[in-house]
Formats: sequence, C-alpha cells, structure tokens
Amino acid sequence: AIAIPTFLGQRKNAQDSASKSNLRNALATEKAYFSVNQEFSATVADLALIEPNLFGTGSDPVTVTIGTGGVSVCLVQQSDGGDYFAVWDGTTAGTVYSQSATDPALGTCPTAPPTTGWSAGGW
Repeated sequence: AIAIPTFLGQRKNAQDSASKSNLRNALATEKAYFSVNQEFSATVADLALIEPNLFGTGSDPVTVTIGTGGVSVCLVQQSDGGDYFAVWDGTTAGTVYSQSATDPALGTCPTAPPTTGWSAGGW
C-alpha cells in the first residue's frame, strides 16, 4: 500500500520529463530551421524533415504557434501525467518556460514575450 503512491509519483515525474525533453528537442529543431530560413515554422512537414521522430506520423503532438513575421515560436505539449509544458523563444527576447494544469491561452501560445506564469529559469 505504501509503494503504490510512490510508484505513481515516479511515473508522473518520468512522463513530465519526457514532455520536457520533447520540447527541448522541438525548440532545437525550430532554431535549426530558423538558422537557414530566418523565420520559425509552424509547418509540421518542414520540421519533420529535420526531426522526423518528433514531428513525424504517430509522434506525441507538439503544438507550434508562430508569432507575427516568424520571429517567435511557442511550443506546447501535454504530458501523459496531465500537466502542460510550454517553451517560448523569440529573436528579441530570451527563452521562457511554463508549466500549468491548463493549456496556455486555451491551446495557443503567446505570440509576444509572455510574462505572467512564465519563467526564464526553466520548468
């Protein structure tokens, strides 16, 4: 009886860590795309050419929102543990992170540097 809650807590931690890793890899993919095209992309086919394991068919969905002019990107993924993890990056501001029980901005990320509920220090 004591081991089950501990196991479930460790399981949620592992699921959350998997989402965080996916978002880090998705951000690296977006930055690679940006370095060639001078804009971020919301087109999954473009991103799948760089990272097929993350953006290919059958992968866990990472939601991509691009700011006006392609100069910022926001990536969101819900972990199997239930929380939403998000990362935002832009050409005029640094990277910021969010962890929430609800989807940021009802399924879309901010297209400008977010402030409330976001942290530059990581998740």
